Amino acid sequence: MGGCVKTLRQRLDPTATVNDHLKIYDDLIKDSKKTFLSKYTPNTSIQGRRLSANNDANTGAINGLCSHHGRSDKGKGCMWKEQEAFVLALVRDRWDQGDPIGKRALQEEVMCRDDCKENAISTSIGQTVPKEWRTMSEENAKKIRETLAAANVDVVINADQTFVNFFMEEVEVVAPTGTKRVGGKVKADVKKGFTLMVSCELETSKMGPPYAVFDGTKLCRAKYPERTLAFKHKGWRGSAPGRTGFMAFQQKHWFDEDITIEWLDWQLDVIYPGKKVGISLDRAPAHHGGRVMQHIKKRVDEGRLALVDIDGGLTSILQVRDLAANKEIKSLIQKGYLRYRVEYIKAQKEKNNDPNERVTVKVPVVKMMEIIEKAVVEFNQNQRKTGSIRKTFVSAGQHPWQDCEEEFKVHLDKLSGLPLY
Repeated sequence: MGGCVKTLRQRLDPTATVNDHLKIYDDLIKDSKKTFLSKYTPNTSIQGRRLSANNDANTGAINGLCSHHGRSDKGKGCMWKEQEAFVLALVRDRWDQGDPIGKRALQEEVMCRDDCKENAISTSIGQTVPKEWRTMSEENAKKIRETLAAANVDVVINADQTFVNFFMEEVEVVAPTGTKRVGGKVKADVKKGFTLMVSCELETSKMGPPYAVFDGTKLCRAKYPERTLAFKHKGWRGSAPGRTGFMAFQQKHWFDEDITIEWLDWQLDVIYPGKKVGISLDRAPAHHGGRVMQHIKKRVDEGRLALVDIDGGLTSILQVRDLAANKEIKSLIQKGYLRYRVEYIKAQKEKNNDPNERVTVKVPVVKMMEIIEKAVVEFNQNQRKTGSIRKTFVSAGQHPWQDCEEEFKVHLDKLSGLPLY
């Protein structure tokens, strides 16, 4: 077991490079040993080992747990014994309960300890970047600044919707050494999800109240509106302490024209009443349908709205939500779900007095909305320290009343050094 823990510590070192991990793999293969997280055998090809090494070097399973990798004793100092014992006991307990723990859940459990810290979250790109991305970005950012400044808006927000899995289960789990088959007694519908509209405000450097779209019948299209979830939860905001968001319902939890119009009115009439709001959005079809454009013109003519587009392929460069909020809010929602999951499974087994019972995790939309709202609160608490939303408006060249050309150039220069650009 000692060698296993040592190898686990080496593989989890967040500062190790690909070559460092590859050397660890080669040493392990010579010793014919396996570890908790190993995906290789003595027959694994060099390409397979290098791919695993690259993944480990980029992601790591438990960030910050193993900063003593460079020491001669490989981090065996007494300050890490408690963490090792905690990880081993947690893996074994969850395994014995028939609910193997995943790497993400294990990370969250470790990060709850006072002696561990969480590293920054990486970003990803979901669109094809145009060849002339730099010139297009400079022109698009200038258009956003000039449009919002000319409109003399009171509030500046960038917003976009993102899909979130309802049951954020993990693809991989951590199992005790020597286990030949991996399985569990806990099931969840991993394909079910909802759409969350994430809005980031410049002045306060905060995320706005959450607007979530779940599966269900739209109120405006229902034959019997009073029977719908939309009718039941239409007064969600303010109905209890901590309830700040809005629950919308659509057959496939998508943002369509009706939902987009409803969201715009919610922003203007509920979140920012009496203020002129400047919004930057990408060019998703739901944002530019015929009825949506007519409604936007109406609100613009009323002096309540100024809306400007982010061109296709530039969201990974200019979208403040993508750069400053998307990954973190999803991570916080998943953390809340994983905590709920543990409590739910424990309660079900205690209720039926059967520790070996097969459990299907169920999350009512009300509970998921509470998880989302708590995640937004935690995100905004972090913003007090980082102010990353406000900084990102500047670095992405979109502050209407501040000279941000130098910061924007630095941002574009950094992207130029990446292979995707």
